[in-house]
Amino acid sequence: MAYTTFTQQNNRRRPAAPATRRRAPGYFGAAEGLRKSGHLRAAVEEYGKAVELAPDDAYYRCRYAEALAESGTTEHAAAQLETACALDPDNHYYHYKLGHVYVQAGRIAEAVGALRRATELAPDDAYYHARLGSLYFQTGQPQNAVKAFQSALRIAPDNPAYHCLIADAYVRIGADRVALQHYRSAGSLDDYDAAFVAQVRRLMPPPDR
Repeated sequence: MAYTTFTQQNNRRRPAAPATRRRAPGYFGAAEGLRKSGHLRAAVEEYGKAVELAPDDAYYRCRYAEALAESGTTEHAAAQLETACALDPDNHYYHYKLGHVYVQAGRIAEAVGALRRATELAPDDAYYHARLGSLYFQTGQPQNAVKAFQSALRIAPDNPAYHCLIADAYVRIGADRVALQHYRSAGSLDDYDAAFVAQVRRLMPPPDR
């Protein structure tokens, strides 16, 4: 018959130590690797564990939200990014990503607000202004779209896609002569610029008859 001491018996009955915040980076690192290798579902699970252990880490929540959005769980992704923005309210990227996820979820009015905040926090980011302009297009606000694209062009005056899109906006408000100047400035679009313009144009409501 095996003999055990009181200490050994007590250790057997002792519950395992609870997971601590120190384990969060391990889960996060595993999630990053899984996501990179294409194992999105497993990555989402690991991100979730990291966030559970480090709930005040805005970056963990942002990466978790990106993976959730990729997997089609947009409402949960939006909730994670809302929390990330609350934790780090001056991080322009989190507001931009929140706007992007709102678009995926069909919450366009909220997306406009999130992108507007991103442009306030990063006023020199031309792409943020252009994305905001595209949302104004989508919501039938060509005047505001013009203003957003003007901001983008002040930062990136040689971007042909922005010239093309502001020209579309000017057409919508009846400023055809100004629109023509921007169409001429657009010149020839490369494949990337043309794809971006086409994407925005697909979002535009039909013109008033």
